[in-house]
Amino acid sequence: MGIQVAIVGATGLVGSELRSILVERSFPIDTIGLYASANSAGQSLEFGDDEVHVEELQASKLEGYDLVFLAGGGEASLACLKHRYSKRPIFIDKSSRFRLEDDVPLVVPGVNSITRHDIGPKSLIATPNCTTIPLVQFLECLRLCSAIDAVHVTSMQAVSGAGKRGVEVLDAETRAVFQFKDAEENEVFEKRIAFNVQPWVSSRCDLDHGHTDEEQKLQYETQKILGQSKLKVSATCSRVPVFHGHSLSIMVDCNDEPNLDELKTKVEAFDGLRWFDQGDEREYPTLIDAVGADETCVGRVRCAPGNPKRILAWLVSDNIRTGAALNAVRIAEEVFPRDGFASVGEDNE
Repeated sequence: MGIQVAIVGATGLVGSELRSILVERSFPIDTIGLYASANSAGQSLEFGDDEVHVEELQASKLEGYDLVFLAGGGEASLACLKHRYSKRPIFIDKSSRFRLEDDVPLVVPGVNSITRHDIGPKSLIATPNCTTIPLVQFLECLRLCSAIDAVHVTSMQAVSGAGKRGVEVLDAETRAVFQFKDAEENEVFEKRIAFNVQPWVSSRCDLDHGHTDEEQKLQYETQKILGQSKLKVSATCSRVPVFHGHSLSIMVDCNDEPNLDELKTKVEAFDGLRWFDQGDEREYPTLIDAVGADETCVGRVRCAPGNPKRILAWLVSDNIRTGAALNAVRIAEEVFPRDGFASVGEDNE
């Protein structure tokens, strides 16, 4: 017996990856519904061996579904959640709209896993930012070796983090540069991104202290997921001219000196992480290793010179797959275990 599943934002980058992963992992679906904005509705998209018609999103059309993936942005998520359903679906939301609300679980399986009984009255589970997910996966392993006091992060984020339009802009600007033309102004990036690095990943900035909202997401989401509200987290988030994949250079201050062999064992045992040894052959991960993979790649793990309590590491992950769609599907697999379909359709209002 399968469940009734809908994807909102089915034509976007995350929605497309969701479709692929659900099929790859044989998620037990009885019926699939695909929804998008009016501009994207009317297409037919592959879902396994089937072609599924994409409908224009209206919240009322989600009646009768057991599970709804929200990948259409904050406004679409809000519209869906405002609707009163006779039997409210369970929503898994990729937007940042509800992540920090007290009654909404913010979940990374393996770090703070969830069951049906943990879901609040909104029937909503939030999935974190695409930089937060790989970070907390590694931190969870590290804090099993030593309590952590402070985390400092520099992110190098792909243009696909800005959606399809971000990919299109980098492609167009790269072509323009090679043709000795000026890149056209766009609404996605404030400055040229081709062959450039922007220390600014945001739509807003808190002028009181200069941190962007992307940097604040890393701070507050990490604190919430790890259950450490006083954990010191600082970040500089940058946009780099690659299409897919985020890289993180991190520095973590621990209360005690972690055993790196023990840390390696914890990472290798964590479902969702892959350890790269650094030895004479200099094995370390790059985006080529991470894009399309189901794991966050961990490498260059070492102690800071003169400070064995400070750990330095390099993380790379596929921001669309492991940083978004796969995390949502893993949440769904926890909430809808294969032997628990009898409880599907409970009224959670």
